[in-house]
Amino acid sequence: VVSGAAQWVEQGRRAIADAVVTQWHRHFGHQPPVDVAAIRIEQRATFSCTPAMLRPDGAPLPGISVAGDYIAGRYPATLEGAVRSGLAAVATL
Repeated sequence: VVSGAAQWVEQGRRAIADAVVTQWHRHFGHQPPVDVAAIRIEQRATFSCTPAMLRPDGAPLPGISVAGDYIAGRYPATLEGAVRSGLAAVATL
């Protein structure tokens, strides 16, 4: 996750992917091998919070768990909210 990433976006997806792999190797070495599957560039960091807005549940269907900052929970759309929803999704596995 990169906030204020205009300089990276200008360099293009290949440059971003190369930088991610370089950082991975610097911190974790070359094992396991890593490759970037996708680069997602969002123009808006989060949804527009409005009063009484309903956010989706973390278990939309039996046997399916989803996670993200947009999932209903105790926290607003923040990285902490996203992490907590991810932990809750994993706990159901």
